[in-house]
Amino acid sequence: MRIAVVGWGSLLWSPRTLPLAGTWASDGPVLPIEFARISADGRLTLIIEEGSEPIVTYHALLSVSGLEEAVEALARREVCGPEHIGIWSPVKSRASVALSVLPVLASWARERDLEGVVWTDLPATFADRAGQPWTPPAAVEYLGGLTGPTRQRAEEYVRRAPPQTRTATRTLIERCLGWTPENGD
Repeated sequence: MRIAVVGWGSLLWSPRTLPLAGTWASDGPVLPIEFARISADGRLTLIIEEGSEPIVTYHALLSVSGLEEAVEALARREVCGPEHIGIWSPVKSRASVALSVLPVLASWARERDLEGVVWTDLPATFADRAGQPWTPPAAVEYLGGLTGPTRQRAEEYVRRAPPQTRTATRTLIERCLGWTPENGD
C-alpha cells in the first residue's frame, strides 16, 4: 500500500522507529502549522493550529501493510494514543484537532495516488501550560523565560525545525532570541 506520513518538525530529523520507505520530500500538503504546543519536557513544538498561516509540509512513504499499522507506528514514535494520529484514506478519515485539513489532505493524497495518509494530530497546550493565550509574542516570552536544560531542548527544537517551516512565531523567535536554523538558512 502507498501510505504516506506528513511531517513538519522533529519527525524529519528524528524518525526513530518510524518505518520510512524512503526520504522526506519537501512538497507535502499546505497546512496551518505553528509553535503552539508545550510538550511535557517544556519545548515549544510545532502542531497543526487552525487559523495559522499555511505552510508547505514534508512527506515520506511508510513501509507498512495498511493504514492501521501506519497509525500504530506513528503513535508509537510520538508516544501518544492512536486517537492523536490523523488519518485519511478514500474510505476512512479522522482528525481530532483540525478538521479543516481533511479536504486539503484528501486532495493532496489523490494527486499522488496515495491510498492513505497519517499525521500527528496533537492539541495545542500553550494556554494551559503557559497560563496565557497563545500568540507569537506570548510564545517568545515563554521561551525567553526558560532556563537550563529545558531552554537548551527548546532552542534545539526551534533551530532544527526545517527552514521551510517558516511560521510567524519562528520569525519572531529568530528576531528576539536569535534562534536561527542550524544550517544557517
